Amino acid sequence: DNNLSNSIMISGHDGIGKRTFATHFALFRLMKDENRKKYLINYEINDINLLNQLESNCFLQINFLQKKENKNFISVEEIRSVINFCSMQSFNNAPKFIIVNNAEHLNINSSNAILKILETPPTNTYFILLYNSNHKILDTIKSRCRKFIFKLEMDISNKIFNLKL
Repeated sequence: DNNLSNSIMISGHDGIGKRTFATHFALFRLMKDENRKKYLINYEINDINLLNQLESNCFLQINFLQKKENKNFISVEEIRSVINFCSMQSFNNAPKFIIVNNAEHLNINSSNAILKILETPPTNTYFILLYNSNHKILDTIKSRCRKFIFKLEMDISNKIFNLKL
């Protein structure tokens, strides 16, 4: 994982699939090699144990953070919880992923708190910040991350959204 940046920022329009991508990316990085090969053939995550842990929000190496429904922003207390998560040793020294969904909901205090950990991220800990490109996010946060922009052409987007699952 020497080539993987510790702080990644993905921007794109709302609903384009940033969170889905980040989830698959983190799970893929945590998979054993034989499961990675199956995934690359089927483009599916077939490890039912991984999916169950993720759905019940108890996956030990992935921490999701997003604004609570009844709140206007991601609080500094929630960032402190992430910092605490980062300080804990992971099982078998597996990498840890912190996915911040809708990072544009960080207020000034929570932004400053996350900046501190982005400046010197713990070893083997990776931050993926997702934000809607129609909103602003602090330049100081952007400067700490490797940036990617998700874009889909309209015809491809329509095909994906019209799929019957």
